[in-house]
Amino acid sequence: MAWAVASVGYRVPRPRFEGVVRAVFPRACYVEHGGTLVTLAAHGIANGPMTIVMRDSADLRGIVAPGDAVTLDLRRAKAWRPRAPRSLLDGRDRKRRVALARDRLIQSRRTRSSVLDRAGASAIAEVEQACRSLDIAAARARIERFVGWGEGLTPAGDDYLVGLCAALRALAKRDAARRAFLRELAFASRPCARAPHRCRLTIWRLPRTATSMPMCSKPAMRCVPGAI
Repeated sequence: MAWAVASVGYRVPRPRFEGVVRAVFPRACYVEHGGTLVTLAAHGIANGPMTIVMRDSADLRGIVAPGDAVTLDLRRAKAWRPRAPRSLLDGRDRKRRVALARDRLIQSRRTRSSVLDRAGASAIAEVEQACRSLDIAAARARIERFVGWGEGLTPAGDDYLVGLCAALRALAKRDAARRAFLRELAFASRPCARAPHRCRLTIWRLPRTATSMPMCSKPAMRCVPGAI
């Protein structure tokens, strides 16, 4: 198939992209390139730093399969970049939005419970306390417990870490102590010993932009329940 590309995220290697398909879904697939996963998406999927959006909206499950090689010429694709960051909200508006997001999350969890709400709840509370008190040793020890753990393709523990890192980075912009804490919190990647087949999921260094991270070479691997 001739891949007609509409747009390409600014962090995707160009002008020639080569990779191997690792997982396929109806409207998107994960393609591994240099140890990092890039999302190859059908027309209509939102842009992203590591996303290639095609002009076609065909069901990818009938086009590619895990293990297939993909080569794309991105010279004519439109480069996508996010808008410049907006100024920080004032304290009152920020609290209102956090409360709204928390209420929506509570409603969602009534029908779609996550392991993070159950076995991971106490560990998340410990992470939050360590971040508030700028306890770098406690924060690093507790954060690493989430790598490769939980339900889902990413899985859930890594989804939580992405959100945590993005929030810490956003809130630390004007606080020297928290910026220093964020720099210290960066940790080197390591295999997740709890995951089947030694899942090689890697968390990126925190001071970098929270837009992508190298992913597991076996995306469907999940750690065993209760490992946290």
